[in-house]
Amino acid sequence: MPGWKVIDQPEAYPITNFSRVGLVLCTDKETKACKGSRFVGTSIFSREKTVQAAFWALAYRDEEAASAAYDAQWGHYKDGLGKPAKLDLDGLGARSDAQVGIGSRSDEVAIAQVQVGTVILWANVSDRDENGLSKSFVKDIAAVFTERVQQAQNGDTPSAGLRSE
Repeated sequence: MPGWKVIDQPEAYPITNFSRVGLVLCTDKETKACKGSRFVGTSIFSREKTVQAAFWALAYRDEEAASAAYDAQWGHYKDGLGKPAKLDLDGLGARSDAQVGIGSRSDEVAIAQVQVGTVILWANVSDRDENGLSKSFVKDIAAVFTERVQQAQNGDTPSAGLRSE
């Protein structure tokens, strides 16, 4: 991501090490959300000290397992936002949801979840700047992430990317 600082280096590992990223998406209470999950990948970037973009991808054994987990994952993921408002992702992936709201640090946060084949991916963008969060940027970043996941599943070399600003 041109012009962004890497906060958390991109990495991927088997789901048995999921607790390393501090997310609570695969606890005993959420077995439906994690049944058939195999790998997780994460990365976090920041720009201008006020904007942060975080990405997670959870790979399942097959599309059916990812589809079965989708609602449980979204239910957990969206619950952290105060004053949520729906954000339209224009039909990304097989299924997609997004919301904008207030995060735990009183910053504006947008979350997006998309299913692409065997993968459920999330993008989380937060902005502590007074100018507010760019909803078009959130849509763009979710679209790029979705395109990259689809390219990887197709066995293609990733070509998706964000334009330099």
